[in-house]
Amino acid sequence: DVEGTRPACVTVSAVARAQAIGYDHVVTIRNACDAPVACRVSTDVAPSPQSVSVPSRGAGDVLTWRGSPARVFTPRVDC
Repeated sequence: DVEGTRPACVTVSAVARAQAIGYDHVVTIRNACDAPVACRVSTDVAPSPQSVSVPSRGAGDVLTWRGSPARVFTPRVDC
C-alpha cells in the first residue's frame, strides 16, 4: 500500500528487486495529468525524502534504497 496525498491522475507502484546483496527499493510514479508534477518520495526504511519531477503524461522511477536487507517496504509519495 502507498501512503501520501496525490492528485487522482498520479499513480504509484513500488517493487523490491532482488540483487546479489539485498533488494533495491524502486518507486514508480506515473503522471496522467495535463501538467508536470513535483513529488516527494520516502519509505518506511528510507525516511529522508527525495524530490522528483514527473512530466505530463510521463513516468519516473526513484531508487530509494540499494542493497536493503528488507524485501518489503511502504512508500510515501506526496505530490
